[in-house]
Amino acid sequence: MNVLTADWNPAERVIANALRGGTASFLMGGSFEKGLAFAGTASLAAEIYQGYVGYDIDLRSGGRAELKAYGVDAIQDANNWGIATDNSSLLGTGLYEGGPLSKAMNMISGQNAFAGFHDTLTGRMERNWGVPFGFTNVPAALPSLAVTYTGAVHPYSNLVLIEERIRERTRR
Repeated sequence: MNVLTADWNPAERVIANALRGGTASFLMGGSFEKGLAFAGTASLAAEIYQGYVGYDIDLRSGGRAELKAYGVDAIQDANNWGIATDNSSLLGTGLYEGGPLSKAMNMISGQNAFAGFHDTLTGRMERNWGVPFGFTNVPAALPSLAVTYTGAVHPYSNLVLIEERIRERTRR
């Protein structure tokens, strides 16, 4: 989050970041609208993630998995990839948080952040609406991936716009 806009509400930050992206793109000879849309979308996704999960997107791997039951939100800095369970019957499957698959997926940049949004989304659907995890697990993956990886671009949106502009100029 930008130090200058830290005290602003999320909508104001998204608008400011969108305008920043549009202006930067225009000043580099690109499209104001394209820069506005790109930076605004990335900023909006980052705000959705932070507002929903309660902490910023961190593309690094999580630490050790912490034992938690179904329906519990993500735990910041823990390995959140895999099935959250306090049921020892799943421990032999390797699909639980901290299991072999979890450890492998946790090494992929952004996967733990994705799992954090996914856990919070599925947990709240189960707690607030009574929708069982089995019905939300796979369908919640796509919006979780979209929000996480789009929001992860936010701090680098100007760099992406600069890179695109350089490529356009070298093609001419």
